[in-house]
Amino acid sequence: VEALRAWLTRAAPGWALPEAAVSVHRYPAGFSNLTYRVSVSDTHGTRTLVLRRPPPGVEVGVAHDMAREFAILSALHPLGVAVPEPIACCTDLAVLGVPFYVMAHVDGVILRGTIPGGDEDRTPARLAALSQTCVETL
Repeated sequence: VEALRAWLTRAAPGWALPEAAVSVHRYPAGFSNLTYRVSVSDTHGTRTLVLRRPPPGVEVGVAHDMAREFAILSALHPLGVAVPEPIACCTDLAVLGVPFYVMAHVDGVILRGTIPGGDEDRTPARLAALSQTCVETL
């Protein structure tokens, strides 16, 4: 966490001051690369980022190319495509031991096979809204 905080203050000074408190929590599921919620608290308040990195023990390849993923987000975001704002990319293995990047956190629903929430959240109107958002995004 200390290495990440130090890197953030250099690579994304608007997102983390040198005295910032940083906490990291891994999202519990995913299909390939690891994803973490990073909370940064300082005199500007608390901001949330998302960090992506390859899983341990794999050779870096196209499926785990963090610089490539960051470049794609960087190309799409200014066009108004529904992707998070890319913040900074790190290919220096001395920082965390793997390449990684951070992007702005976006609130939303993560669909993983089932609609999150209870039955009260699975109304026809909610399901229609989720389906419409998916179609519009695609």
